[in-house]
Amino acid sequence: MTILETVTLSQPLKTHSGEVTELKLKAPLAGQFLSHGEPFKTRVVINENGEKDFEFDYNYKALFAFLSDMTEPRVDDLILKGLPVGDFYELRAKATRLIIGLAGTNP
Repeated sequence: MTILETVTLSQPLKTHSGEVTELKLKAPLAGQFLSHGEPFKTRVVINENGEKDFEFDYNYKALFAFLSDMTEPRVDDLILKGLPVGDFYELRAKATRLIIGLAGTNP
């Protein structure tokens, strides 16, 4: 499967197969939506400049399951919970853009 995004971690993450310093993301599959539910909902809002913007309401249980399935090699969601917050925010942002990008620009 093609790797579409990479997150370089601020500190190594201990996994079942050793320490990793980066997480690679592959495209999610349709079955993940059936297995885990929607990882987030989006709302279109108008920002202070009168432009369209998106707000996200995350379902973190589903999101962590998605992230676990999307990482290559697969990293268990229990291990992902040990990420520093900054690394998690970057991983969440890249996964969100990846999911939306695959779905199109009008979620």
